[in-house]
Amino acid sequence: MMSRRPRQQQQQQYYKNSQQSNNNRRRQIYDNQQQSYNDHDNRTSVHVRLGPRRRNLRGSSGGNYNQTSHNRSQNYNNKDANNRRSDDDFFKVTIPNGHKYEQSYIKQLLKENLDDMDDEIIFYNYHIGQNNCSFHVNGQDKADTLRGLSRRIKTKSGHNLIILTQRTPPPVIQMNDQFLEFIKIAMSSQYDHQTNIMDLSRFRHCKHLKNQGLFIMLNRPNVLANIIRLINENAPNTIAINLSDNKIQILEPLKNLSALKQLKALNLSKNNISNFEQLDHIKHLDLMELDLEENPLISNYPSSASYVSAIRKIFSNLKTLDKEALPNQIGFDLAVAENIPETKGSFIPDESLKTFITGFLKEYFRMYDSDSRQQLMVAYHDSATFTISIASNNSMYKPNELIMKDSHNLLKLRDESQWVKLVKNSNVDIVSFMNKLPITKHHLETFHVDIPFFSKEFINVVVNGLLQETFKTQSSFRSFCRTFFLVPHNNGFVILNEMLLIATPSIKQINEYKQLIDKEASSSSKDNHVKNFDFKPSDLMVTTNLITNQSTVTFGSSASKLPVTVTDQREEIIQKFKQETKMNRQFSIQCLEENGFNPAVAYDVFLKLKQANALPPEAFID
Repeated sequence: MMSRRPRQQQQQQYYKNSQQSNNNRRRQIYDNQQQSYNDHDNRTSVHVRLGPRRRNLRGSSGGNYNQTSHNRSQNYNNKDANNRRSDDDFFKVTIPNGHKYEQSYIKQLLKENLDDMDDEIIFYNYHIGQNNCSFHVNGQDKADTLRGLSRRIKTKSGHNLIILTQRTPPPVIQMNDQFLEFIKIAMSSQYDHQTNIMDLSRFRHCKHLKNQGLFIMLNRPNVLANIIRLINENAPNTIAINLSDNKIQILEPLKNLSALKQLKALNLSKNNISNFEQLDHIKHLDLMELDLEENPLISNYPSSASYVSAIRKIFSNLKTLDKEALPNQIGFDLAVAENIPETKGSFIPDESLKTFITGFLKEYFRMYDSDSRQQLMVAYHDSATFTISIASNNSMYKPNELIMKDSHNLLKLRDESQWVKLVKNSNVDIVSFMNKLPITKHHLETFHVDIPFFSKEFINVVVNGLLQETFKTQSSFRSFCRTFFLVPHNNGFVILNEMLLIATPSIKQINEYKQLIDKEASSSSKDNHVKNFDFKPSDLMVTTNLITNQSTVTFGSSASKLPVTVTDQREEIIQKFKQETKMNRQFSIQCLEENGFNPAVAYDVFLKLKQANALPPEAFID
């Protein structure tokens, strides 16, 4: 007992000293904070004015929905080791029940509690929804500050303002007349009337756009196309355009710069142009100066000389490239005229297939665009496979949409186990998944159809075209490519494999599509038949007569292994050939087709094969 008491006294003394040390440390931290506040300017911080933030049982941000976690932000952006955010790092701010208040009131209420921030917060693309209001802010620090004000600001109705934040891509605006007028005013401030130079570098940070709360990215094809149109209409004497540092990838909208007859210089530096083929869209411009510095395409060339040579093959009159003067070209080759064949929109190698494919596509998309896609079950083999892929430059769907979760785009799928899991197997799974996809409307007049290969046992059909998601009112145009692999089944053909690719349509596709819709609306005669698969009548004209002469297409139950629709003249040839050879219809058609439907040649071949006993017995069985 005597030995334990000193030990207890030592422990008590140790705890007492430790507690005193902790108290001294807390007092020192408090004194340092007070000194820091005193050293600060007269502005009081948000947290000092409003007090410590109340904790919420669902999370420190009022719920899991609005948490901008470090892991999620890392997945969205590929940043450096310090995880620094770019100046185009955006967050969507949503205020539930914010639709009850005026936009000016919400902005003023927030700014009153943000006056201690070094950088002013700009509320981009303010929007009032059914049950909330939303806008975007630029920068994670601003989003975190706004999120910190959630449930700490009282409105005039006495309710606490709830503020939710979520990392998103840069905001998108609809190019209506109001926004186009704002853009036009901003562009006028960037145009030098004395030198006729249009400076649109870093256009998203234009002061006039910021004052209107607009964030406009020129890397969106529809936006860039409208910019070029405004230049053509309002500044036709432009001699130089600076489009540097706008994250531009696609140069197709620049094709319309050909209307600027005096344009000689184009600055595309510090963009994201990675494909050399993009320059084909501007090769018709008579440029003397071109700047492509800091674009990924330059790294495709092993040397500076090869890069310069490739550029000069496109722009023969170029004098300056990437701010450096080019030496005069020395050449000995004579110009040789190239007779390039005209591009055809569709390719169907056999005339007999044309009508069958027409009927097949008409029937398939009639079912696909109907209220229920369940009837498509008969179009697919029991063991059919199906994949859907969304293009990498997707701006059409949100990441959490079903169509994105099932996208089989291998450029985006990091987890190889998903490569197999996302493949739909069996006709039941395929049709069940299709029933969950958006309601669509396909216009067969926009289709480009190719048949790379076909035989009696296999048909490969590739269809490119445009569709419209009818449940949406804006931005619902989609470009698609469907690849069908058809195989015989029950004396007909069914789909064994299908690959569907959905992408953002080009400007040309959208314009042609709208022209077709306008033409249909103004047409007095309503015809539901397929007129042609292409915009060029000379390419592939599948008239309604071909369809009306054809029996109804049924999947997996057609009359022959390779359904063929024939005219009355061909039918007469077939019947006579059957009578002469005593062969059944299928072998008679096959013999005629393989000999150019020339009865005399086909009969000579038939006699030779018959004399050699090379004809199978089933050729004479009806």
